[in-house]
Amino acid sequence: LYLINSPVVRAENLRFKEEGVRDILKDVFLPWYNAYRFLVQNVQRLHKEEGIQFLFNESTIEDSDNIMDKWILSFTQSLIQFFKAEMEGNHENGEMFKEKI
Repeated sequence: LYLINSPVVRAENLRFKEEGVRDILKDVFLPWYNAYRFLVQNVQRLHKEEGIQFLFNESTIEDSDNIMDKWILSFTQSLIQFFKAEMEGNHENGEMFKEKI
């Protein structure tokens, strides 16, 4: 992830900084890990306290009337579209770079 945000993506010189790696760790990986741990802890608590085994079912999410579920799905789809557009842009930049060589 550090390299995705680096000048290397734009075919510029790489100026590696440990601070950049630390920022990616702090801003990206720790929130993901914390969200994962939150999910795991609550699944374990649900199983222990209620005796219910958690099973993911995609159809229950799509049919939800919960506004937070809808927001999360909307945000996820926006993120996927943004990611695809960025990857297409990087692919085109890579093709232009190859042509120059």
